[in-house]
Amino acid sequence: MFPNGHELWNYLAECKKEDSLEQNAALIVTDIEMPQMDGHRLTKLVKDDPAMKHIPLIIFSSLISEEMRVKGKELGANEQLSKPEIGRLVNVMDALLSKSEAEKAKAAAKTSAK
Repeated sequence: MFPNGHELWNYLAECKKEDSLEQNAALIVTDIEMPQMDGHRLTKLVKDDPAMKHIPLIIFSSLISEEMRVKGKELGANEQLSKPEIGRLVNVMDALLSKSEAEKAKAAAKTSAK
């Protein structure tokens, strides 16, 4: 866990440099309000990076409104939940991880079929 978006971004960049993203970042859950780098900026950086854009990302915040949902979707967030929806968080995480694994398996099957 990271106390702010900037520290998480630095960690992800280091993992990318060390070619260890797959082992160290299966899913990202971020808040919108964080010091140094907010969750929307982090989402944009992750989803704009070719090596990271496949990592499922959930915005989990008390600030989720219709306007914030639109912004999160535009930035590429896979899901957005408000904090009162905490009971759904684990189910959403499981679903995104399952989907991500299925996509990886499909890509690997295509690669080995060539």
